[in-house]
Amino acid sequence: MSRDSILIMDPAGKIVWANRLAHDIAGLQPGGLLGMNYLQVTPPDTHAQLLKLHQRKLEGETVCFRIALKGRVLSTTSGLVHVNGRGYLFAVGRWAAGPPLGDEVLLGELAVGELLEESRTRVDLNALLVSVLRDEARLLKGRLALEPGDPPDVQVRPWPIRTVLRHLLLQTRRQRGRAAVSTGGDPTHAWVEIQLPRDAEPKSAELAMCRRIAREQGGRLRVAGRVMRLSLPV
Repeated sequence: MSRDSILIMDPAGKIVWANRLAHDIAGLQPGGLLGMNYLQVTPPDTHAQLLKLHQRKLEGETVCFRIALKGRVLSTTSGLVHVNGRGYLFAVGRWAAGPPLGDEVLLGELAVGELLEESRTRVDLNALLVSVLRDEARLLKGRLALEPGDPPDVQVRPWPIRTVLRHLLLQTRRQRGRAAVSTGGDPTHAWVEIQLPRDAEPKSAELAMCRRIAREQGGRLRVAGRVMRLSLPV
């Protein structure tokens, strides 16, 4: 069973998706959380703080907080994800005794993908890359040199690959200088390559999960020095 409690909510706070651990923590049978507001399953003395954080999330901030439940402390990361013009809030909780992994935002975004239940389809990597860049333009402005090639379409679930691309690109905001982003392909594979600025290298706990997601789609994420290359079979 997952060590992470994951909730997905609409902008008003109504729970639309929850994993098994979230139900166990709330003491409910699977499905029992759906349709409830998250305030119904949190201690009343935390509601004032949670409502303030809720507004900050709606404004685009990812927040971290701790909440006492059943005599233990749940460390929670929560934020906003936009999908096809709609907003969803995610909340990923871990018991504070567990080691921090740094991938809570990635888990929340992937949970939104599970909610959407997107099946494998033909995907234009250039279009997917541009959609990520558009959403993250404020954070990535001036940091990327984009060289789109002509990769063949790949058959994947779009949301997981989009999530991987987003997290790989966001690594560039931690570096000085400009990163080079290019796409390409051959008869068997399509790829996206991100080369970080000189003297930089990827240092993210999220990379292991990104590799796993790529493998689940039949592809591969290779990291060599300051170069990250995501390749997917045609």
